[in-house]
Amino acid sequence: MHTSLKADAVWFNGDVLTMDPARPRAQALAVAQGRILATGSDHEVLALAGADTVRHDLQGQALMPGLIDTHAHGVWGALRDLFEVYVGLSSSMPELLDALAQRARSLPAGQWISGGPWHASWLQEQTERPSHVLDRVCPGHLVALRDVTYHTAWLNTAALQACGITRDTPDPEGGRIGRDPVSGEPDGILYETAQNLVRRHIQPTPVQCRQAVAHMVGYFHSLGLTGFKEAMASEAELAAYQDADREGRLQLHVAAHLTLNSLNADAHTPLATLLDWRERFVSAHVHTGFIKMFLDGVAPTLTASFLEPYLPQPGCQPAAHDPDALLAIAPDALAALVTELDRQGFVVKMHAVGDRAARVGLDAVAAARAANGESGLRHEIGHTAFVAAADHPRFAALGMVADMSPRLWFPNPVTAGQDRVLGPVRRNRCHQIRSLMDAGAELTYGSDWPAAAADANPWIGLAGMLTRRNPFGLFPGHVGEEQAITLMQALPLFTTQAARAMGLAQVTGALRPGLSADFIRLRTPLAQLAPEQLARMQVLETWFEGQCVYQKSGD
Repeated sequence: MHTSLKADAVWFNGDVLTMDPARPRAQALAVAQGRILATGSDHEVLALAGADTVRHDLQGQALMPGLIDTHAHGVWGALRDLFEVYVGLSSSMPELLDALAQRARSLPAGQWISGGPWHASWLQEQTERPSHVLDRVCPGHLVALRDVTYHTAWLNTAALQACGITRDTPDPEGGRIGRDPVSGEPDGILYETAQNLVRRHIQPTPVQCRQAVAHMVGYFHSLGLTGFKEAMASEAELAAYQDADREGRLQLHVAAHLTLNSLNADAHTPLATLLDWRERFVSAHVHTGFIKMFLDGVAPTLTASFLEPYLPQPGCQPAAHDPDALLAIAPDALAALVTELDRQGFVVKMHAVGDRAARVGLDAVAAARAANGESGLRHEIGHTAFVAAADHPRFAALGMVADMSPRLWFPNPVTAGQDRVLGPVRRNRCHQIRSLMDAGAELTYGSDWPAAAADANPWIGLAGMLTRRNPFGLFPGHVGEEQAITLMQALPLFTTQAARAMGLAQVTGALRPGLSADFIRLRTPLAQLAPEQLARMQVLETWFEGQCVYQKSGD
């Protein structure tokens, strides 16, 4: 260890997990000018301390790199926490209706109420038109609720009228308006892109977006997150992130996926607009060379594209199964689109829940490689929930990333909905983490907060990877128990591989000399904890670029 630079601060007498293959473990860490100066023994690191160096005695506690979530909707999640009715993923229909009634009593008549979540199974048990259920609870307000997946909306009659949705309103491309089977009148349910008919009426204000970013930053720091991928950013989110960064309020590495097509837009964002956003909204910690697109929907609402038919459902019979009819973008058009985005230097994240959608996404990148050569851009299948075994080796062959999100690799409130439409055998094939690893795929972790995720807590996701069981015992059984992996197999998904997926492998993700001093302090080294203890992890401190950005109260 040869350096003439003195450390601004040193941490010693601890257990340092570096995630640096050259020196995986250390006793001590030195930081200078916001970067890692050195890791090593107490003797080696304390030799770099000068008269003004701040000394932190860890007293046996642990340091490790800050964690990275590669699939989260940061502004959405914070807006939910701050402004919406939210009753939790495991709530019942009566609990949601009661919360709506309470909110209605606190608001002047005629205002919008948004929130959720709700489950599709609730409405299957109702004989009343869905919009009328909400009418009884909130007769004087306009109500729009997201389901647990964020792919379906539930409106009351006043909201339908405000949006101009009538029996004559045509289904938008890629979406569907639920209709009463007898009268043909809209029943209050909007599927996939049909949600755009209401979203334009309940957009957050710039002030709310600013408040949301501040809330999100503090929340992420408390969980030990020092970076994340914003999975779907429109102009409003991009402006909020950039403003926070320029004002010194962000203190996170953010890779923002610019929205190409979404549930909230009438059409694809033009390439010229995407190029403009990439240039206009980039800043020191906001990286804008990323695109998000949707290839299909989600399983519980029968909108994900699977190779095999869904189980028989009302209005859905296996004999009529057509997976390509559920694709948001036709295969040939997708191949051309990804090829052009690759040529323009964008990393593409493709939402693909069903195995047919995942295969089409892989095919599109293969077409881009054939047309453009090896660009070095590591495109992603977003979610990678279901992938046919034959397609597992293609991730490594194409230099792609398998984005593991949300945390559906252990039983949770969404599991019952998957069982209903897929059956338990196919549900157990959800997130085949070990098999993908064995096939050479590089994986990352994403929470998908707040969609199908009550929180953005990465420790719960980590614990579940090690057992494939619910870390808190809230739901029995397992999801593909043979897909469990070890702690050291899992940690790169949250650190080094996540940083690489952000294009920041030379910036963060490990405690290696020269990288940003992004790390967390823990009471106990991870290797000493059982999975159930990992799930309840409480971070003591979070450091970003050598500055303490979070400290647990009382520590």
